[in-house]
Formats: sequence, C-alpha cells, structure tokens
Amino acid sequence: MAEINRQQLILFLLNVPKNANLAGVDLSGLKLSRIHLPLANLNGANLSQADLSYANLEQARLMEADLTGALLDQANLSLANLSQAKLQSAKLAHSFLRQATLANANLAQANLQQADLSHANLQGANLSQADLSNANLEQANLSGANLNGAIFNNANLTGAKLDQAQMDSFTSGGVTFKRDSFTPVDLTNVNLLIPNLKEKAPGKTPASSNGKEPPNPPASLPSPVPSPAPDLSSNSPPAASPKPVSEVKTASQDPVTQPQPDASAS
Repeated sequence: MAEINRQQLILFLLNVPKNANLAGVDLSGLKLSRIHLPLANLNGANLSQADLSYANLEQARLMEADLTGALLDQANLSLANLSQAKLQSAKLAHSFLRQATLANANLAQANLQQADLSHANLQGANLSQADLSNANLEQANLSGANLNGAIFNNANLTGAKLDQAQMDSFTSGGVTFKRDSFTPVDLTNVNLLIPNLKEKAPGKTPASSNGKEPPNPPASLPSPVPSPAPDLSSNSPPAASPKPVSEVKTASQDPVTQPQPDASAS
C-alpha cells in the first residue's frame, strides 16, 4: 500500500469517523483547526506545533502524545485522557478540559488562561511557569503537582486538592510569593487570631469561660508594693499611739488621787 502524503492525510482526517485509531501518527505542524475527532485514539501521536484550535477532541485518548507548542485555543478536551502527554508551551487559552485526565502531563509554560479545568486530574503534573490566570480549577486534583512559578491571577481553586504540591514560588493577584519571602503580602484587616494555641505565653493565665479571672493567681506574682511613708510636711500633729492597757488606771484603782471632802463645809 502506497504511503499517503500529508495533504491526503488531512483530507482523511476531515472525514475520519469516531473512534478512529491514529495512535503514533505524525501530525506535527498540521493545520487541523475545528477538526472533529471525539473518542479518537491518538496515544503516542505527534501533534507538536499542530493547529488544533476549536477542535473537538472530547473523550479522545492522547496518552503520551506530543503536543509541544500546539495551538489548542477553544479546543474541547473534556473527559480526554492526556496522561503523561507533552504540552510544554502549548496554547490552551479558553480550552475545555473538564474532568480531563492530565496526570503526570508536562504543561510547563503552557498558556491556560481562562481554561476550564474543573474536576480535572492534574496529579503529579508539571505546571511550572504555566499561566492559569482566570482559569477554573474548582475541585481539580493538583496533588503532587509542580506549581513553581505558576500564575494564578483570579483563578478559581475552590475545593482543589493541593496535597504535597510544589509551590516554592507562584504568582497571585500580580504579586509573586516565595517560600521564604512573603514581604509583599498585604495583611490589612486580616484576622490572624488563633483561639486554641498549644503554647501560651509565660506568666499568663487564660480567663475562664465566663470572662472572669480564675480564682487562683499564677504562682509567680510580683512582690507587694510597700505602703507609702506618712507625710511629715503636714501641720497636723501625728496621731498619738494608744497606751497599753496595763498603764491605764481608773479612778477606783487610785484612792490617793480622789478628791477629799471639805471639813469646813460642815
């Protein structure tokens, strides 16, 4: 069977049926914009630098396919299997990758602006320096992914899994964050109160649940402050000290000092 040329291959692809087996085929550099290849088997195919913008690749199998530098803007890759695919510097802006499998795929420096990656499996994927601005990553699995230098401006990461993801540096809100340098962070009006601390400051005793001080003071209290010395500059004499009880004598106890009756009065 004679080998078909690339032009004939393009004509074939324009009329290819669903579930087409194109595994390992060299399609590099071809203009395949708006091609319809749902459920196609493209495992190991070479699609580097190919124009696949607006292509329908829903549920297609692209395991270990080479899509380096490919143009996939607005392409539909929902539910597609791109495990271990090469997507370095690929252009995937506004693409649809809902529930797609991209485990261990290489997406370094890829353009994923406004891409829909909701519920996608990106476990172990390389997203270093990828642009994910305004991308939808809701419920996406990014466990173990390499996110160093990735851009997440206005990205939706609601419910995303980031277990063991590498994030030594990333950009969000136009600010680049690094593991050991967070000086640009604006914490204005941020509540950093942690109610249950394991370690408490020394010499401090937490208040009871009713808001009052606990009955027992802490063990180390400061020495009591001595009473101030009497003010000697006052003109009023100091109060006399009371005499001991033993020195006080009543009139009945000292007959000598009693007044005697006047004899001449009689």
